[in-house]
Amino acid sequence: MGWVIASPAVQGPTVYFPTSEGTQFKAIDIASGKLQWRTVNKNISFSSPAIAGGLVYFGAHDGWLRALDLSTGSLKGEFQTEGSRQNASRYVDAEGKLNMPAIYPDSTLDGIIVGLDRMYSLGSILSSPVIVNGVAYFGSTDGYLYAVR
Repeated sequence: MGWVIASPAVQGPTVYFPTSEGTQFKAIDIASGKLQWRTVNKNISFSSPAIAGGLVYFGAHDGWLRALDLSTGSLKGEFQTEGSRQNASRYVDAEGKLNMPAIYPDSTLDGIIVGLDRMYSLGSILSSPVIVNGVAYFGSTDGYLYAVR
């Protein structure tokens, strides 16, 4: 079982949330607990999802905001932060997953501090997006507040 750090989003009879379990995003029927759909993403997400216009939006540690179809979980759109564009080649592997040995040089306190700085440079989206009039607003560890249509 993976972590569920984000607050879930609910619409109708379904609850939506990201997990660290295989980097999944899940939709579960509230009454029965039955899995409606799940997606497997490239990276973990601590971003609480937002629902608008038939889509569920959430950010991930790799610096990408993703929009999934509420009914099917299929990817409908994504946006890459500036930090991710600039630094992903250093800290994300060919499969799109975080390259942890490149991020964290060792397990000492210094290595962890260096690793956190590298993670922040990726433009990770730890915040929860807010959707207003078709625009997604969210913050990123690259220091920017984004407004994406």
